[in-house]
Amino acid sequence: MRLSKPIIIAISALLALTALPGAAFNYDLSFWLSRSSRSYDIISGQLGISSLNAALAQLPATGIVDLDAMPEDVDGYVLVDSMKKVDPAADLFNADGSKAHAGALSQLEAKFGAKDVKPWSKARYGIAVESSDLRLYPAADRLYSAASGGFDVLQAGRVLPAEPCVILAETPDRAWFYVQTARARGWAPASKIAVAFTKEHWHSYIDNKDFLVVTAESIALAPDPAVPSLSGLILPMGTKLPLMPEDSVPQSVRGRASQDSYVVLMPVRRLDGRLQVVEALIPRVADVFRGHPGMSGENIIKLAMKLVGSRYGHKGAAGRDGYILVSDIFRCFGLELPMSNEGYSAGPFKTVSLKGESQDQKLLALRKAVPGSILLVDSGPMVFLGQYGDDVYAIAALSRVRVPSESNTAFALKPLDFNSVGLVGLRTIYTDTGNDLLAGLTAVIEPAGR
Repeated sequence: MRLSKPIIIAISALLALTALPGAAFNYDLSFWLSRSSRSYDIISGQLGISSLNAALAQLPATGIVDLDAMPEDVDGYVLVDSMKKVDPAADLFNADGSKAHAGALSQLEAKFGAKDVKPWSKARYGIAVESSDLRLYPAADRLYSAASGGFDVLQAGRVLPAEPCVILAETPDRAWFYVQTARARGWAPASKIAVAFTKEHWHSYIDNKDFLVVTAESIALAPDPAVPSLSGLILPMGTKLPLMPEDSVPQSVRGRASQDSYVVLMPVRRLDGRLQVVEALIPRVADVFRGHPGMSGENIIKLAMKLVGSRYGHKGAAGRDGYILVSDIFRCFGLELPMSNEGYSAGPFKTVSLKGESQDQKLLALRKAVPGSILLVDSGPMVFLGQYGDDVYAIAALSRVRVPSESNTAFALKPLDFNSVGLVGLRTIYTDTGNDLLAGLTAVIEPAGR
């Protein structure tokens, strides 16, 4: 039987495609979406997301907190006892790789303790005016877990611009606030938190129903000589900004026409530390979304792809680890997610547990998973793309990994400082244990309530 020329061309193209390595189409969004009939389904609507946020906050092990429900009276001694500390027996290192001196932790711990708190005080309510690290101690010092390739043991998390927090304590010099966000707790420089006059004042800012969400890896505000604190301000993915009511939008904002821009309400810190709200312009063509986009596999992967190639950063220090990566993506939909594997395990998600399962059983479970699901591995969460050939692909934030040696004579693994968000195959990236990432896969989580 003779084949027609069009059929021969089609078969040749198909054979060429199947011969190509995954990298040939790894970044093609439509390829991954086409591998599941559920890619475009809404995983959870806004009512479901609100219910899931409330359910997560009811489970202390998730680490998610309902800020509005926190007690207004703060027991100072209980607060100090609850503050996380670094193990004094741990070997610690400076940024240059030298060993930290024996008294380094003691000096940090002396910056705040029971001597510095009142038995009882009133919580205050703040809004972050820019991105800020959260620290275990009220200091910018950094100490690392290893001389090379270690992580900063003093990093506790990250707060985004315009993000609300509850202020639980401050240092005697008022230079640092101890704050609780919806998913993390730690010390932030007071200069980066604006204090609301009252809880009602705080609510008037955060409860705005008309808002923008940043859906790019990050965007920057335009230079603004009139408000230096906003000039070039970086707004990472997941930043949520209230919009000025349409009937109040002026024709211009500080000498710039508003017709081609959204007018957002930005928090700034007055000289007395109090919250002030000023207008700012964000171009309508910027990578932002008005309201929350629908939570579908398509939209999750679109957001995750925008982060590929960005920097790794433990707990948000100058980048994103797996927890911050997934958190930033799902904050775009209005969902708060845990900052630990224990938190994910405790959450009321639709979860398929794969702990202790064989590789074949894991691959079978992944065939049923919707693109955009969260894969939980030993090192944290990642975003599932799909399967192709013998491998499983995901978008993950990784620090130091092991990869196969380039030698053709023997199988060996060599260390690689990855330090990026990347599109990876779970069977081609290895951990220090010598096992691949698929071996460490413990759960597939669909980010919706049970």
